[in-house]
Amino acid sequence: MNSNKPAKSFNPIQVLDDKNNYQKFILVEKDGKAKTRIILSIPDIELREQIICNHFLSRYVQIFIEEDIGVRFISRDKPWDFELELSNSEKLIIEITAIADEVDLFKTFKYQERITQKSNHEYIEFHELVKLNTIFPSFEIEKLISTLKQQGINKDMLIANPHYKSKFLFQSRISDDLKSFNELMIESIRK
Repeated sequence: MNSNKPAKSFNPIQVLDDKNNYQKFILVEKDGKAKTRIILSIPDIELREQIICNHFLSRYVQIFIEEDIGVRFISRDKPWDFELELSNSEKLIIEITAIADEVDLFKTFKYQERITQKSNHEYIEFHELVKLNTIFPSFEIEKLISTLKQQGINKDMLIANPHYKSKFLFQSRISDDLKSFNELMIESIRK
């Protein structure tokens, strides 16, 4: 019998003191109790998917195969994220997706990730600035957008990024009617 039991949450089981590839979120509930939520925070999507794939493979081998195994990557993004073959002749097709316990919170995290990632670029497309200002409105940036529109700037033109090297502190709230992880999984499978 396999003694390796899957984790009941997505939080890491190791100490993160020497890591810098994550974001920590503190959720304060109505009763004042605080919960910490950890998410992988790597702006490079391909690198993030590779790390997730490697982690999945290590857990898959540990929990289900239970013996040393070799992995050969057959293809990447043709059409799924990963196609690979294990040394036991098993073939796996892996598509990295997202799991969220609340749609609005997931969107919020994605928007936060977007502006944080874009803040690393000195120049961005004009349409991206417009989109970012729709998500995170700023009166000063709205004035800049209006000026650039009056100048006839093309939507794909690179412009100086007013968010360049900015640091952000995000605040959000979660819905009161969160479903359990099991309810979400059953609902997703039935779709």
